[in-house]
Amino acid sequence: MDWRRKKQREDEKTEENTLKRWQRMRCSEVERRCREWKDGYRVGRFGQRRSEKMSAAMLLLLLDLQTFHSHLFHSFLLLHSIFHSSPYFVFMLRFILIFLLFFSFLLGLGTVRSKSPASL
Repeated sequence: MDWRRKKQREDEKTEENTLKRWQRMRCSEVERRCREWKDGYRVGRFGQRRSEKMSAAMLLLLLDLQTFHSHLFHSFLLLHSIFHSSPYFVFMLRFILIFLLFFSFLLGLGTVRSKSPASL
């Protein structure tokens, strides 16, 4: 049980450091990183290129950073860190979305059948 608390504290500290780093970053730095991510690489700490793809939503948010309020940007970063830190959360979210799509398909199928001339 103690290792779970330790892991949670480490995750919170990492998340907090990420938010602080993005707060300190200038817009030009964000735009540079966005160009790098769009090209499919990111310059590492020692100048080497690392392959790192970004999601389309994150790219759009980074490109339009000037038009977004900072709290929206930070909440998006928080969600982004949750998605990447918890594969179980991502799995559950995907499962729920697939279930909702399937359920809406079944509802649509039911309404089409109820309006068909054969059922009258």
